[in-house]
Amino acid sequence: MASQHTEPVTAHTSRREILKIGTAMAGALALGALADAPSAAATSPEARTPARAAPPTAAPNVALAPLAVIALSRLAWGPKPGDPITSLEAFNALGANDDARLAAWVAQQLDPAFLGQPDDSDTAMAGASALLPSLNLTLPQLWATYYTATSPDRTRPARDVRVATLIRAAKSRRQLYEVLVDFWHNHFSLKENANAGTDHGHGSVILLLGKPVKGGKVYGQWPGLANDQLYQRADLAVTTDYRRVLSEWLRVRAGRSDPQLNAIFPNYTQQADIGLVHTPAATPGPSCVIQHQ
Repeated sequence: MASQHTEPVTAHTSRREILKIGTAMAGALALGALADAPSAAATSPEARTPARAAPPTAAPNVALAPLAVIALSRLAWGPKPGDPITSLEAFNALGANDDARLAAWVAQQLDPAFLGQPDDSDTAMAGASALLPSLNLTLPQLWATYYTATSPDRTRPARDVRVATLIRAAKSRRQLYEVLVDFWHNHFSLKENANAGTDHGHGSVILLLGKPVKGGKVYGQWPGLANDQLYQRADLAVTTDYRRVLSEWLRVRAGRSDPQLNAIFPNYTQQADIGLVHTPAATPGPSCVIQHQ
């Protein structure tokens, strides 16, 4: 179910946090002009005195933002004024109603022909390549330059990837692609480990396929993604031992006894079956396929 993550966890800024910081900086720059000319009232002693907090009031009913804003904020890295793909005007021009616009935008983002076109982020990355040297190296060159060399800068590849991520998020027209890349990166390797890497996972999934499987559902308990729910406050926690899944298959489908299973899985206490597969009598024929991700 997992590979152990034994490295201590240190505080590193995640890719998503970097993108949020970039968005916040852009918003601050856009609003900066409003704060350039302070008024007399704003600089008076009275204005500098903290005001007494107003008593709490009932929250007003707030209308949802337009679908264009919601979609481009969740399926893309935010609306971009004037952009032919991710501006509010471009999104709203895709159909007569919200459903049609959303379907057309997603279809465009998933179109293989669209994904295969030259992208603005490719040009931006080419221009920044000299400043991101680790991205241009082969694996043997990376190892020699940033690991075995004298006093190597071992976090340089991770830093270069952060910058490249921000460039692609800001410049790419393949916005849904970039959002999904970030999503899977963050959800399979939630946080950087002590070496500024994300190669050590913990919790994972097991897929069961085949006629004997009692399919159509997800088994197990979802542990959550809050910091106190993560393994070592860094990775998805394990809730089902992989040996429990394999033991059930061997017991139900192959007729193995508990003493035989104890020999196959030493130092593991057999548990009750989850109910994943049918017996051979109920579902004869080929067995199932078990894939541990």
